[in-house]
Amino acid sequence: MTKPDARSTGTRWIRLVLLVVGAAVLLTLTSPLLDDDDVVRESDMASIDLGLPMPWLHQDQTGYDPSVLSSRGLMSPWENPTSASVGYFLADVALLFVVLLALTALLAVAIGRVRSSRGT
Repeated sequence: MTKPDARSTGTRWIRLVLLVVGAAVLLTLTSPLLDDDDVVRESDMASIDLGLPMPWLHQDQTGYDPSVLSSRGLMSPWENPTSASVGYFLADVALLFVVLLALTALLAVAIGRVRSSRGT
């Protein structure tokens, strides 16, 4: 059995971190599609806040009929003025990065224990 050199181990970790960063960005970008904002008053339609866990995408949906006030999701950005809070977006990416990296580390420890208990 040959030992992996430090260079291949470092490359493996860099690839893992880049994969986790990519997953965090992708999950943050898709989070407004899964989020709804509750609308109680007509004035609430001026700022529909979307994004998980912290809302980072804001949309003005005052052009729609307010007779059906309920949960509102992401609508067409071409028809509704949309803005993004870069700070909250980056905070969401950082939070998801930490969570995904911790889950990956726990999975690596569990796999290592299974392999060592088998003797391989």
